[in-house]
Amino acid sequence: MKTPFDINKAAQAAHYFVSRAGNELSILKLVKLIYLADRLSLEKRKTPIVGGSFYSLPHGPNTSEVLNLINDGTMEGNSPWEQLITDRANHMVGTNQSVQEYDALAPSELRLLEETWNRFGSYNRWDLVRWTHQHCEEWVDPKGGSLEISARKLAESFGWKAAEMEDFETELSAQCRLQELVS
Repeated sequence: MKTPFDINKAAQAAHYFVSRAGNELSILKLVKLIYLADRLSLEKRKTPIVGGSFYSLPHGPNTSEVLNLINDGTMEGNSPWEQLITDRANHMVGTNQSVQEYDALAPSELRLLEETWNRFGSYNRWDLVRWTHQHCEEWVDPKGGSLEISARKLAESFGWKAAEMEDFETELSAQCRLQELVS
């Protein structure tokens, strides 16, 4: 499933979670928290906060763009991600600077991040892996590889009816087409 990806929102959402964790957070926990926040947003608002391409990996579902930013950074050298989030070291990331205001995120998105943190912030990375394996029905064991998560499979995990699933798929396709036109 592909949704429009926003690097500004990704950087600020990551900064929010890393800051809440005391300015250092395991990579695995961060990618799970961002995925779970986007999942919650898709369920409640039918649009993600951060967006991107959603995949099942051995340690559960994640957003490939976020994982790529953590692993590789950007070619720009001064992207919003690199301004706010440190390079990975020992399976951890930190914050590069404090943020007075998360101006790329709407108040409703900040509430969803807070809701995600309040629910999962106390979990360690392996607790989150287990939780996503057990409770994210859209995740399928990729047997060591990766499998794309479909919009329909995600909508099914929310318990939506067929018409809601079709509307969801149509809306996500329209969001992606709009982003392509604007970019």
